[in-house]
Amino acid sequence: MTQNNCMLWAGQVLSGANREFGDEGDDAFFVLPSKNAAGVADGTGYWRNKGITSGPYTRSMMINTRNYMEDNFNPYDALEAAFQSWAVQNNYGSMTFCIGQVIDNRLYVVQLGDCGVLVIRQGAVVYRSIEQEHTFNSPYQLGSGNDDLEDAWRYHIDLESGDVVIFGSDGLFNNLYDNIILEVINQFDTDEYPAVIALTLAETAYELSVQQNYWSPFAQRKYEAGLINKDERQTGGKPDDIAVVVGKY
Repeated sequence: MTQNNCMLWAGQVLSGANREFGDEGDDAFFVLPSKNAAGVADGTGYWRNKGITSGPYTRSMMINTRNYMEDNFNPYDALEAAFQSWAVQNNYGSMTFCIGQVIDNRLYVVQLGDCGVLVIRQGAVVYRSIEQEHTFNSPYQLGSGNDDLEDAWRYHIDLESGDVVIFGSDGLFNNLYDNIILEVINQFDTDEYPAVIALTLAETAYELSVQQNYWSPFAQRKYEAGLINKDERQTGGKPDDIAVVVGKY
């Protein structure tokens, strides 16, 4: 059998700049080092317009997915089991997610919506997921009256020793270009603990989300979709909750 390295995982969540003091936001993450697994989820914000907060649902899903994976469920089956208690309810919100597990030097991923994964090798991006959307800024979602778990993408990425894996919600990737993520990663020594890197990435995304003259990845995608002109000013990317997990292989 191929030797399987152990991942060193750590995560961070920050509430977006649009949240009031004490609001935990709607994003969540989990890490499970014993199973080489981790993931992030993004509670969909539009539910707040209906007086519903997705955060409790999102955090419950991440906790229970982690617990099922601890009982040797794979990521997809763990999500399916965790969702059963919510599927019979109404109006609890919805979420996007990206969850992975490393087995035999391969990262197995389950992704629904615009949460994503980035793999960095020797200072360069070697893999970047794409958003799964119905239309621009309308991602696939799992939850109350939304898409199905069967819609989730399932794929794998081969890893090498020394790789850095980043799972992030759209609050991360809508505000940070890949080159900025690389600048953050590359400023640290190779033995830096992932928690420090995860916090720095989250804080950098937060800071850029509120800079008024920053042409963000979200603004660029909006422009490419034909929804804005190139000369329109954009306030940051998209002030939003931010979830990030960093894994070192």
